[in-house]
Amino acid sequence: LYKPVDFDLSSVDETLQNPRGRTGMRGLGGLLHYGENRKVIPVVLRKHEGKIEMLTIMKSSGSWQFPQFFEDEDFKRKPLGKQLEDEIKKYFQSVGFSEEEIKQKLATIYADVEAVPVKLPTDPLDTDQAWLKTHIAVIFDKQEKHFGTVAFDPSANELSLGWKKIDKEMLKALKKLPTKSSDVSDLGSQNRYFMVYRTVPVMCVPAGVLLFYHWYVALPIILIMLIVYGILRLHDYIQERKEKRNFEFL
Repeated sequence: LYKPVDFDLSSVDETLQNPRGRTGMRGLGGLLHYGENRKVIPVVLRKHEGKIEMLTIMKSSGSWQFPQFFEDEDFKRKPLGKQLEDEIKKYFQSVGFSEEEIKQKLATIYADVEAVPVKLPTDPLDTDQAWLKTHIAVIFDKQEKHFGTVAFDPSANELSLGWKKIDKEMLKALKKLPTKSSDVSDLGSQNRYFMVYRTVPVMCVPAGVLLFYHWYVALPIILIMLIVYGILRLHDYIQERKEKRNFEFL
């Protein structure tokens, strides 16, 4: 008869307790070690031949995904992650740069990186003894003065990294990335009016029922909610148009 192995916390330091609170899950879960685990998501953009391109992991199936790496290093020292830094070094070495030149190149790259800590109330991978801290590292090399010069060949590097021209699909994926201002209501959507969009239609149901009995009370309520809903939708549409124009002008 199979007897599953019981989880034993005796080997885990009692101080390693999730600062975000209890999750109902014990042990490592899908994380690498107890305590804080670090993950970096590099969002690397360049302007190449008049087009905006993003560094992605290119799969053999033709699909792509954002690079993301678990890291033991400090985000401040290696904001793009050790694995990505190693690939950059390999490329610069292959084109004949000296160690000192590579060091200077990396310093220039890191000076342009904007690190965005992702502040979520919890992460799906969190357990009571292990939790995940995520940073998004953003860099845009508009003039190909450092990172943009790296000719990544997906078939020739260990991470399958390659440049891909920004399209509508990628813009949508960028919007879904967690942000610094994320909170509980944003976990299912990156739209800051997410809860309003969900609440207004639900509120219209009881208001609609009330309409049959006290129409003079219900009708103004329904109209106000629909007006608010419409204004927020219009605001989001205008914002999306602005973002699209900004990418076209870059």
